[in-house]
Amino acid sequence: MSASGRGVIFKKDTVNDAHSFDILLLQNQGMLKHSFGTPWTCTWSRCEQVVARITYSVEAVGSRPHAIRFQYAITDRETGQKQDYDYLVQLSATACNFGGERWWFICPLTVGGRPCRRRCRILYLPWNGRYFGCRECYGLSYDSRQMSGSKGYEGFLRPYKMMQQAEAQLEKAHSAKAKEKAYEKLIKAGQLFHAFNLSTR
Repeated sequence: MSASGRGVIFKKDTVNDAHSFDILLLQNQGMLKHSFGTPWTCTWSRCEQVVARITYSVEAVGSRPHAIRFQYAITDRETGQKQDYDYLVQLSATACNFGGERWWFICPLTVGGRPCRRRCRILYLPWNGRYFGCRECYGLSYDSRQMSGSKGYEGFLRPYKMMQQAEAQLEKAHSAKAKEKAYEKLIKAGQLFHAFNLSTR
């Protein structure tokens, strides 16, 4: 499986532009412990209309899951031809510090003739892709990285997010040191926000 791509002049595609599949959701729903081989359907909607649909199932060896089978069709936008896809993405498990285990996808893509094989929690399928793969193989960025450095991001969104994080930390803080760090973050966010307001007057 090769990661197909296209030239991007102004910015990278972002993870928000791609369909995504999170293995943590499967694990939390208990699907990696039962219902092996049962087909499930996942859909993506835009403006209340379904724009993509895939079928997936958990493949197991004995009582242990070892892969996710993806089945879907992609219609070529230029030719209108429909192509079916049916393939396995291998799984891997690592032990957690407090017991249990955490599951990962093994990226199935090959880039530059080299298999990726990265462990990843989320697989992505951008609009120009054919197979699900990791963010690194597709060169996907995050929206916040695209916006970083812009006046609106640095002066409003960034301090707003800092305030939210600081307030959440204050609620969970039990020690004086933890509360002090949260207050410092709140103060810094307020200073950034204040500086932004002064600069836009």
